This record gives sequence, structure tokens and C-alpha cells, in this order.
Amino acid sequence: ALTVYAAIRGGAIRREFLAGPALGVIAATGLLVSVVGIAQRASGGPAVSTEGNTNYAGGLAAVLLPATLGIALLRGPWRIPGAVAAASLAILLLLTGSRGGLAGAAAGLLLFVGALAVRGARREAFVAAAALVLLGGLAFALQGKRLATPEGLESGAVRVEIWKGALRMAAARPVFGWGAGSFQAEYPRFRSEAEFRLSHKYGAEGFKEVEDAHSIWVSAAAETGVAGFLAFLLVVYVAARLWRYAVAKAPDAESAALLAGLGGGAAAYLVAGLFNTLTMHASHTLLFWAFLGMIERLGIESRQRSGRAEAASAFMGAVAVAFGFGAIWT
Repeated sequence: ALTVYAAIRGGAIRREFLAGPALGVIAATGLLVSVVGIAQRASGGPAVSTEGNTNYAGGLAAVLLPATLGIALLRGPWRIPGAVAAASLAILLLLTGSRGGLAGAAAGLLLFVGALAVRGARREAFVAAAALVLLGGLAFALQGKRLATPEGLESGAVRVEIWKGALRMAAARPVFGWGAGSFQAEYPRFRSEAEFRLSHKYGAEGFKEVEDAHSIWVSAAAETGVAGFLAFLLVVYVAARLWRYAVAKAPDAESAALLAGLGGGAAAYLVAGLFNTLTMHASHTLLFWAFLGMIERLGIESRQRSGRAEAASAFMGAVAVAFGFGAIWT
């Protein structure tokens, strides 16, 4: 994901491609993901799409939905693919029943609407607001009763207990945590009896190990400590400031809509990630960092690049490639 960001930010990918064919790639990705999930549901199975889990499929749909809606508001060849992808992603999101995904999509679309309203893009803001209201109404009609069912309440209770154990992990090693990716190995000693009982309510399913913290935020605190958590907050803060500046300085309403959609997709990742560890899945994290890179290149950066910017991007790219080789080596 960092390699993709460095390639976009450092200029290895041309700006003309990011403003054109890359939008078609995003729309095609959204359409592919949604069609797979819808077909699975139509055949009688769960809508797990390409992710193997309905929560992760819902999270992926939430990340892609604001971005494809922003593409649908552009003039040009990518408008229709973007609109079709946005509609199909909304259907997939509803079929997954992922409450984290719905929360992420709602947050992303709300940010989208607010940014366009402040920018003065009334038509684009109205379309985004209509999509938000429609999605919220359908979600409440289809999933409202499920929230109060024993199954729905139990799912929330399990997460709360896992978060408590993860926070006990963070308290045991507060500065640098237990190491990135080490949650599954270190969590058992901090596991509570209540969480174990809830996770093993049905004995026929056999022993279950908790694979992750079910939250990118809690996971950051447990695995990387205060240092990693503050670094993650810094990324979010800087990205939010850059996105706000980019939308405000966009030359026209269409450009503002595209940038607002990309920012909404990044926000959906962060909000859906409150309830699922999306950092463990390449698809979500690649999109998050790609969107951040596109916001910088399309909304902020001029065609004239300074030597300092080139050096910084080259350094980040070299570090990312080194980590890639390190992952293969281990």
C-alpha cells in the first residue's frame, strides 16, 4: 500500500492517468466486487464477494461507494461506469448486512455531502445527499430489526470483550506494543472468560482463536503502542488537512466532487475500521493509500515539483520496497 502511495505521490504514475483511466479502474473494481457478491447472494450463499467474509465485503463496498459516486458526477466517459458501480456497491453493502460497513458508508457520504455543500456545489451535494438518505432508509428497513436481535447484540458484546483484552495488551507494553501482526499470538493470555464463553457458545464449531482486534484503532494501540497509534493519528490528521485544502481550492464543482468522493472513501475506511481490522486486508488498505495519493496529486500538487518533494517521495518509495522484500524474506 505504501509502495502504491509512493508511486502516485512521487510521480511514477502520470497525473493524466490518475485523472482519467485510473477512475475507470476504480469504477471497474467496484463493479467487479459488487457483481461477485450479488451473484453469491442470488445463488443462496452469503455475499462475501472477494473478501471471504460479509463484514470485510461490506467494508470494501463502503470504501468504494463515495469514490465511485464522485466519479459518477463527472462529465466524460467514466460517468456511467461510476454510476453503475455506485448503485451496485450500495446493493452489495445492503446484502452483506455489515453494520461496520454501513457506518463507514454513512460517514463517507456525510463527509462527501458536507464538503460539497461548503464548496457551493449544490447539484453534486444534492445527489450525494439523496444517495445517503436512500441508503440509510433501505438499511434501516432491512437491518433495523436485526440490531436488536440476540445475534446482533451478541456480536457487539464479543467485540467489546475483545477490545478490553486488547487494551490490557496495550497497557502491558504501552510504548511500542507487542509488534505488528502479533495480536493472534499474544492475545490468549489477555483473553477474558466472558469473551471465551461468547466465542464458544456453540461447541459443535470447535475451538476458536481470535485472529485480530476487530478494529484498526485498537489493533494499532495493542500491536504498535503509543508510538504507532500517534503515528497513525498523524497520518489521519495530515490527510484530513490536505483533503480539506484540496476541496476548497478545486477549480470547479466536478473536481471538488471527485476529491470529496476520494476523501469520503478514506473516511469510510477509518470508520468501518472501528469495527473490523481492515489493515489486515490488502484491498481495503491499498484503496485507502491510493486515495490519499490521488488527493495530493489531483487536488494540491502543481505540475512543477520541487527537488525536496522528489527526494521525499523517492525515500518513501525505497523504504516501502525494502519492507516488501522484508515481508518476502520472512
